[in-house]
Amino acid sequence: MKSSELPVGQEEFLRKIIVSITTYLEGIFVELGARSKEKGKLMKSKISIAALLCLALIGILLLVQNNESNNGKVSHLVDKNDEQDSSEASTNAVDEGDKSINLPDSFKDIIYHKESIEKDDRFIGLTQAEQHQLSEWDMRNGSSLEQKDLYINYDKKTIYALAKQGDIYAMQAAASQLIIDLNIPEALDTLRDAAALGSIEALYMLGARYGDAIYSLKKGHETEEQIRDKFNVPVFKDYSLEKSLEILAAAHYMASALRGDAYGAVVHIDAFENYPLQREIAKEDWPAIIKNANAIYTAIDERREKMNADEFDNSYPAPYARLHGLPKENNMSEKFCEILEGDC
Repeated sequence: MKSSELPVGQEEFLRKIIVSITTYLEGIFVELGARSKEKGKLMKSKISIAALLCLALIGILLLVQNNESNNGKVSHLVDKNDEQDSSEASTNAVDEGDKSINLPDSFKDIIYHKESIEKDDRFIGLTQAEQHQLSEWDMRNGSSLEQKDLYINYDKKTIYALAKQGDIYAMQAAASQLIIDLNIPEALDTLRDAAALGSIEALYMLGARYGDAIYSLKKGHETEEQIRDKFNVPVFKDYSLEKSLEILAAAHYMASALRGDAYGAVVHIDAFENYPLQREIAKEDWPAIIKNANAIYTAIDERREKMNADEFDNSYPAPYARLHGLPKENNMSEKFCEILEGDC
C-alpha cells in the first residue's frame, strides 16, 4: 500500500458511511422541497439536522483528506390472522413462541461471528483490478456515486424517459422527483421496480423513506392517517405505526443483505439507529424484521419475474468477502432461516 493512500478497507468503510448519510440527507432535502411546495416554507428543525449531518459529512471528508496529506490517503406488515397477496411484502407478528428463539443482539451479530468482528485483518490491501471489480459491482447494484452524478444535470423529462426504459439510476432519480411532487405511492413503486431490476441502492432508499416517515410522525409534521395512507400501512393490534415503520425500514436494509450487500446493510442499519432520533432496534423485533426482509425479497423477485428478467444474482465478488471478513459465498438466507428456526 502506498504511503499516500488509506487502507482500502478504511476507504470502503468511509465510503459506505458517506453513502448512508448522503441517502438520509437526500431524503431530508427531498422532503423539504416537497413541504416547501406544499406549505410555502421550510421546516427549521429538519434544516438544523440536515446542517449537522452536512457538517458530519464534511468532517469525514476532511478526515480522509488529512490522512492523505499526512499518512497518505413495501411493503407493509401483516397481522397474525391476516392473509396478504404474495406480491406485497408481509410478515407475521412476533408471537410468544418467538421469544424462545436464540436472538442476536444486533445485525452485526447476524453478519459476523464475534471473533470475526474483532479481527483487523479484514482491512487488507486490494489490487487495482480487485478495486475495479468492486466498483463494477457497485455500479450494477445502483450504488455508484460516479454514476449517480451523471443524472444530476438531467431534466425531469429526460430522467422519466430513461426510467421508463429500465435505467435503474434514472428510476432512483425519478423516485426522488416524485417525492418532491408529493407522489409518495408512485415513488415507492418506482423504487420497488428499480429493486426488481437489480438495484440494491433502491432498497436502501426505500428503507430511508420509512425512516423519514418515523421522523415526520414523531415531530408531528404528518398525521398517522396521512402516513398510513401514503405508505399503505394498515392498523394492527400488535404494532403501533411507529413500530411498524421501524420494522419495515430495517427489513428493507436486511433485504439488501439477501441481495448480497451484507456490509452495506450493517452500515445503513447503524445509521438508522443513530440518526436522527437515536433509536435502538429491540432484540425481540428481529424475527419480525427478518420475516419482512424475506417477504420484501419475495415481492421484488416476483416483480422481476413479471419483467421477464433473469434470476437475481445474489453473490458478491471475492474481494468484497475478503475485505469485510465475510464467507466466500452469500449465506444470509441460511442465516435468516437459522434464526427463525426453520420458519422461513
